[in-house]
Amino acid sequence: MKRFTTPAIVLGATLALAGCAAGTAENCDALNANSVFQDFACKQGGGYEERLALIRAETRAKVARTQLTAAETAELQAQAEVMARDADVLEDRLAGLNADLAAMRLRIDSVTARNESQRAQLAALREELSEAEQNLAQVQSASSVTPEQIAALQSEIARKKAAVSDILGNMSVVE
Repeated sequence: MKRFTTPAIVLGATLALAGCAAGTAENCDALNANSVFQDFACKQGGGYEERLALIRAETRAKVARTQLTAAETAELQAQAEVMARDADVLEDRLAGLNADLAAMRLRIDSVTARNESQRAQLAALREELSEAEQNLAQVQSASSVTPEQIAALQSEIARKKAAVSDILGNMSVVE
C-alpha cells in the first residue's frame, strides 16, 4: 500500500501545482473552464474571486471614464451653445454695421451731388459776376452814366457776391 500511496501523493502534488498555476485570476474564467482540475484550482486558489474583483475594478474604471466623458461632452455642448449665441449676436451686429455703412454711403453720394450742383451754380455766378464787373467798368468809363445806374450795377454785383459766398459757405459744410 505504501507504493500506491506515494504515486497518489506525487500525482496529487503535481495536480495541485498545475492547478495553482492554472488558478490565477487571468486563467480563471468560470464560463470557459478547461478542465476539472483548473476549475478546482480556481475555486481553491481564489482565482475566481480575484477575477471577479478584477472585472469589478475594470467596470468601475470604465464607468468613471464614461461619466467623465459625459461631463466633458456636456461642457463642450454648453460651449457650443454659447458660441452659437455669440455668432448670432455678431451676425446681427454685422448686419447693423452694414446698414449704417450703406446709409453713410447714401449721405456721401447726396453731399457729393449737392456739391457738384453748387459748383455748377458757382461757376455760372462767377461768370455773371465777371460780366457785371465788366459792365460797371464800362459804365464808369462812359460819361453819360447816371449815379443811379452805377448804384444799380453795384447792388447787382453785391447780390451776386453774396450768392457766391453763400454757395461757398454751403460747400464747406459737410453733413
